[in-house]
Amino acid sequence: MSTFDSTKIPLREVIDDIKKGNFQLPDFQRGWVWDDEHVRSLLVSIARSFPVGAIMTLATGGDIRFQVRPVENVKIDSEKEPDTLILDGQQRLTSLTQVLGLEGPVNTFDNKKSKIERYYYVDIKKILEGADYDEAFYSVGKEKKVTSNFGRNVELDISTIDKEVSELQFPCNQILDYDDWQDRCYELGKFKEFKAFKKAVLEPFRDYQIPVIALNKTTTKEAVCLVFEKVNTGGVSLTAFELITASFAADGYNLREDWYGNGDSSIGRLARLKEEKILGGVQTTDFLQAVTLLHTYDLNQKARELGKADNQLPGISCKRKAMLNLQLADYQKWAEKLESGFKLVAKFLQKECFFSSKDIPYRTQLVPLAAIMTHLGERWLQPKVYDRLSQWFWCGVMGELYGSAVENRFANDIEDFLIWVNDETKAPRTVFDASFHPSRLETLRTRNSAAYKGLNILTLRNGAKDFYWKAGVQELDLMEARLEIHHLFPKKWCAAKGVSKKITDSVINKTPISFKANRKIGGDAPSGYLQKIQKDEQVGLTDIEMDQILDSHLIDPGAFRTNNFTQFLNLRSIELVNLIYRAMGKEEKTPTDFALFGYDSKEQSQKSVLDKLASEESEVLEFKSTLRWDVKQDVKNTKLEDIIIKTIAAFNNRYGGTLMIGVDDDKNVLGLDLDYQTFKEADRNTDHYEIHIRNLVNDRFGTDFATSQMTISFPNIEGVEFCQIDVKRGKVPKYLEVANKHGVKSSTFYVRSGNSSQALSVEEVANYVKERFPNL
Repeated sequence: MSTFDSTKIPLREVIDDIKKGNFQLPDFQRGWVWDDEHVRSLLVSIARSFPVGAIMTLATGGDIRFQVRPVENVKIDSEKEPDTLILDGQQRLTSLTQVLGLEGPVNTFDNKKSKIERYYYVDIKKILEGADYDEAFYSVGKEKKVTSNFGRNVELDISTIDKEVSELQFPCNQILDYDDWQDRCYELGKFKEFKAFKKAVLEPFRDYQIPVIALNKTTTKEAVCLVFEKVNTGGVSLTAFELITASFAADGYNLREDWYGNGDSSIGRLARLKEEKILGGVQTTDFLQAVTLLHTYDLNQKARELGKADNQLPGISCKRKAMLNLQLADYQKWAEKLESGFKLVAKFLQKECFFSSKDIPYRTQLVPLAAIMTHLGERWLQPKVYDRLSQWFWCGVMGELYGSAVENRFANDIEDFLIWVNDETKAPRTVFDASFHPSRLETLRTRNSAAYKGLNILTLRNGAKDFYWKAGVQELDLMEARLEIHHLFPKKWCAAKGVSKKITDSVINKTPISFKANRKIGGDAPSGYLQKIQKDEQVGLTDIEMDQILDSHLIDPGAFRTNNFTQFLNLRSIELVNLIYRAMGKEEKTPTDFALFGYDSKEQSQKSVLDKLASEESEVLEFKSTLRWDVKQDVKNTKLEDIIIKTIAAFNNRYGGTLMIGVDDDKNVLGLDLDYQTFKEADRNTDHYEIHIRNLVNDRFGTDFATSQMTISFPNIEGVEFCQIDVKRGKVPKYLEVANKHGVKSSTFYVRSGNSSQALSVEEVANYVKERFPNL
């Protein structure tokens, strides 16, 4: 004879039964603890007809009797005896009853667990505009007003039904009985909007049915686990936590109290974990999966020690079946150790520059990480162990390996990593599998992506400093200053220049900064807002100091200050890819030959050349008619080559830049014929011309500079070739041995100043090099 039924009951009927006292709670149930965010999330799920889980009820009148109480804030006759007890689903049903079934404000909590009173609303305008339901459902205080400026300014007043209708803000406590509201819409000329809203939101609520597992009054406590198993086989989705809670209950253990506490004297495991801010997102399933990983790994290792063959070893797993096979003794063996393991996870994440749970790329990755930490203990701080832990972690993040179907990877991780700790030749499969293609940068635009979050944190870890405050962005985060991910080339500027939205919003064009710096940026070009920030009386930064800040964000100051978006994009994408591959421990595999968004195309290359030819000489652009032909004297003059080398050195020492040879000061393209006549006839070609320039550079700066710090190309404009030398911003200073008019040589240091290359005095050099090259 069956002791339960699996059915569905309309949401409206369930709330009616709760209000009448037909459904009540057994007194051992914990109090209602859901906060405002949970309540809104539940409303959104129902509005979108998403499943919110089954509830379990027990018919009264049998041998099992409990002291009972009504659902929170429901007023009934104290003598009223319920016919049904709510065993599971109390938080959901209490939330829905308070929001949908009661007239007064909902007594809930904010994200700091402080008590608040809220009314819940749906913004009809946002629904009709197709906005995300998470944005459309919101709550307001008991005054039903939205204010700003510490309550001085009223932004929205919906304190009466007419004001609600006029503003198209629908109160959730009318969802199940909206006749009066509908009438007022008709009277106030809002019926068309209401009709569309009714179909989109109200009808899903009206039609929503809640799955119910109804245990009859003959059910025994010992039968609870079996019933749960049978119901799950029947297709009703129940969480592993609910199932395991029921299983442990048969042994007299309250897993729910272990996790949440009893609200009075004992603090639950969840609260203890959340003492670490970074662990705020850890869920029951995460913890149970990690316990199951530890348990099954332990069984596997013990069998291995007994000499069992590989095909006889129990599997390492944390899949649902393995979780449901977890026994109470297994849980009690590992729970305390794992809690300590999660605390070590928090310390590791903080060292990697994570300080908020919302910044964690994959919450799922914390499961194997916590299991690994439980085994490592304090060993995780040993340099070699830490480096491998960091490499494994970032391979998982930037390789985007923890998005879905990850249970097998969890099992591999704990086994592989603990082997790797003792044998550096056996890298985990996660490290082996991870790869990051530079083209992924083109599609990373929002925080929804794990790699986007990861790259943001890697930038912080790299030491990014704020544009405005005298602090690293990481320090500001620790001080809970408001940070924002902002466009470096503002959206307004990009739109005016015809830059597509997908390029504008790319992670390459974004970086974390303070809200104060963000306000200074506005919609100006970098050349404009950098000066605005530097000249702010509260800031007062020199160009070199500002350049150091840009460097900390992997921004090339030269391209940035001259508003060269294409060059900025290319150079920063290279630096970001280098940063990613260093974090993944795969520096030797870093891609070097790539360009994004089609900027390597012939059309784009030609456009870049034409843009430069249309520009004036500057700190990053120089035109020279020839390499070594003296146009004025009409003779070969190799001393002119020193001017070329001087310009290259000055570019290196400042922002980098482009030198165009075969272009006069008026930007006329002359070509290379004048220089060609200074070479043997067989050498009058671009190949020899390039070799000659490289030899000049090699003699002065060494071969490494010519291969790593500069590129030489030969653009063609209307059939005329000239030479273009692109010099990177140097990481070390370059000096030139220059002879004076008496032939005495001395070491001279050149920098670009405006459109010329200037030599600095000895004192100026010392100060400049100290600021410009702080890492020397």
